[in-house]
Amino acid sequence: ATLKNIETLGEQSAAGLPEISGIVLLEVPTVSALAKSGLKVGDVILQCQDMKIATFKQLLQVTKDFQYLGELKLVVHRNQNKVQLIIKEH
Repeated sequence: ATLKNIETLGEQSAAGLPEISGIVLLEVPTVSALAKSGLKVGDVILQCQDMKIATFKQLLQVTKDFQYLGELKLVVHRNQNKVQLIIKEH
């Protein structure tokens, strides 16, 4: 997948976010574990394992810390709503 930090007021506004924070998905290959778990282009990752995620670096650290679980709980911003997803290793 291709991910990018939300870094500007324009990106915040385009995503409909209340603050400049999170990671937007620019590309999600249809055969990836992310797509199979329900993530879509345009989703903005806000939380992982109940921790606020503001940057890609934070997401990498949380995924590393919890990789032993075999799945991750995400909260994403999609179409002005928060959606909870479980990302499983496939």
